[in-house]
Amino acid sequence: LHLNHFNAALADLPSSQNDADSVREGILASATRLHFAFASCHNAGTEHLSVLHLCYELASHLHSSASADPTETIGRVRFWTEQ
Repeated sequence: LHLNHFNAALADLPSSQNDADSVREGILASATRLHFAFASCHNAGTEHLSVLHLCYELASHLHSSASADPTETIGRVRFWTEQ
């Protein structure tokens, strides 16, 4: 259910790179909260692993985005890599 919501939002991204990155930031924030909720109850569940992958992919995309400052975003990429 959660991933369907995230996928629907990602499928309908605005055409502006800055606006699309803002949507991705919002999804990453929501998925991060969901990750910590899953980590507290069923750490290795399929949904949790899917959320982890989504968070890593979003953080990586935002890091490589032209509108992002790489020095600010590399920490998030490292965080999700270590999770």
